[in-house]
Amino acid sequence: MLFLFRLLLLTVLLAGSAPAQAFGYSDFSNVAGLAMNGGAQQSGNALRVCSNVNGDKGSVFYDQSVYVSGGFATKFIFATSNPVNGGGDGLTFIVQNDPNGLAAMGDSGSAMGYGGFATSPANAIDNALVIEVDTFFNSSWNDPDGNHISVQTGGTGDCSQDHDSSIAVVSPAFTLQKGSHILDIQYDGSLLEIYLDGGSKPVISVAWSFAGGGTYLTGGSTGGLNLMSGGNAYVGFSAGSSTQAQDHDILSWKFISTPVGGPIGTNYCGPANLNSTGASAAISAWGQTIAAANDVRLDVGSLPLNQFGMFVTSQTKGFIPNPGGSQGNLCLGGAIGRYSKSLVNSGSAGQFSLQLDLTQTPTPAGPVVIQAGETWHFQTWYRDKNPTNTSNFTDGISITFM
Repeated sequence: MLFLFRLLLLTVLLAGSAPAQAFGYSDFSNVAGLAMNGGAQQSGNALRVCSNVNGDKGSVFYDQSVYVSGGFATKFIFATSNPVNGGGDGLTFIVQNDPNGLAAMGDSGSAMGYGGFATSPANAIDNALVIEVDTFFNSSWNDPDGNHISVQTGGTGDCSQDHDSSIAVVSPAFTLQKGSHILDIQYDGSLLEIYLDGGSKPVISVAWSFAGGGTYLTGGSTGGLNLMSGGNAYVGFSAGSSTQAQDHDILSWKFISTPVGGPIGTNYCGPANLNSTGASAAISAWGQTIAAANDVRLDVGSLPLNQFGMFVTSQTKGFIPNPGGSQGNLCLGGAIGRYSKSLVNSGSAGQFSLQLDLTQTPTPAGPVVIQAGETWHFQTWYRDKNPTNTSNFTDGISITFM
């Protein structure tokens, strides 16, 4: 989404020279790099933060602190299943710098593995920002209902599940207990936005910062967090069950801190030959050069209208003038892969765009995963009528991945 790219660029400006960090789990068949507490465990290809057992609780954190102060983006897929007595209580995403570090964990049940009971408030995780997915109504904590997403914080103190500690809440029209759901959380240093199930508009958008805090829904102010040196914190999940219990699973997870929003890459082999518009079509790349972040988009402009095209790639540069009678030049050599399953049309704007999946990069021998240290070259072939039916190429762009 375009908003994400603007957010990523803004993050860089806010964060200055802070290092970009990224990690991801397409599933949890391998849980290396995770610190698990309580009932948290690997369950097949899922990360089970908490099981459907009365009193179970768990927390899981990436075992290295990550930069969050200037901005981050994270996306994960979650699911609850096997409900007991209707199911409960919920799971959370947490950013924390609690004194217990990677071992931080709150109480079970309505505390969802991060908060504390009325009889044990000190068990709550301190110095934390929590996004909870609450699937059980607890009137004692001022819940609006049993199906909501809330942003909770106690500043540098205990983080409570009481909605007196909420700075934003939304109750989706559909139940969060059925099926799997995608939560996309984006923070740019002053604004926190949460997207649900791939929606184009955030379900929550709230002003808040690690430095200055924000405002509770009740009207009082809350401070920010005391982060580690360099603006770092631990990130992860928690969950809790009570007599109303369910399995709480994370199915995949991707995290990017201080992400670089582009432009990236170095153009070569240009300007391209003129097309029927009288201009040279030009390719550009946006996103990150971190291979593990899997965040690269290719754009092309100055194209003839309503024409089909295809992106191509190789690890080798080349120069073949007018291949197959084309009016352009092929600037790739060696083993050339074609994004033939992702054909594009320039439409009425005369533009192409393709979000790459770096884990499915085409080659003649089949798709490969782009690795850190590799350089890949990209170009676009497209149809044209100039004046008869023909084709052309853009210039090329090279991206070296870290």
